[in-house]
Amino acid sequence: MPRWPQRNINKDSVIDISSRKDRKSN
Repeated sequence: MPRWPQRNINKDSVIDISSRKDRKSN
């Protein structure tokens, strides 16, 4: 899991990471 800056961590970021994981999984 990449280390995201705290200020970059937000709902959008979490959703983006989740989307990326989903894409990789799929």
